Amino acid sequence: KVFVFKLLYGGSAYGFSKQHDFAHISTNIKVWEKLIETFYTKYKGVYNWHKDLVRTVVDTGRLVMPTGREFVFPIKEVLDKMYLWRPKILNYPVQGTGADLVCIGRVTAATRLKRLWCPALWISTVHDSVDLDVPNELDNSGIPWYNIVCKVIHESISDIPTNFYNLFGVKFDLPLQATISYGPTLGDLKTWVPSQS
Repeated sequence: KVFVFKLLYGGSAYGFSKQHDFAHISTNIKVWEKLIETFYTKYKGVYNWHKDLVRTVVDTGRLVMPTGREFVFPIKEVLDKMYLWRPKILNYPVQGTGADLVCIGRVTAATRLKRLWCPALWISTVHDSVDLDVPNELDNSGIPWYNIVCKVIHESISDIPTNFYNLFGVKFDLPLQATISYGPTLGDLKTWVPSQS
């Protein structure tokens, strides 16, 4: 998993060979070049996407995501130091689009909770995590507010692909799921499962 994530975010054979976490596999650049080649052979779509991202930046100096998020790159610097810029070229679309997806889920959940007159407070949102404070009380139907909030978050995340299409006209066919936890403190959380609702 760590190898795949690093590769998707622009990891290089040189970088893998120098990283302490991968030293038990190999410190030989050639070994890593072969592993990366094997990965790209199996996942040709990822290889072609990475190649297209780099080509687009070299040709235009920018990348525009389906959400309209735009990344601008200094072409001369990119050409002079591709080894430094390639990881950014591959990473920004993943991280930026991921942030946009979480934003869609967060806005959907906030809208739905507001309609329910839910007394939840949004405490923080960091990368792909959201934290809410919810009173340890029941709603008018006798359902714990934490259960209602967990259900709304679950449904809002599940609905991101549909909402992405509705907002941007682009099909997003990756089912999204979230691990949802609740409890009196961050140190005392239980995992919420949809069957609890």
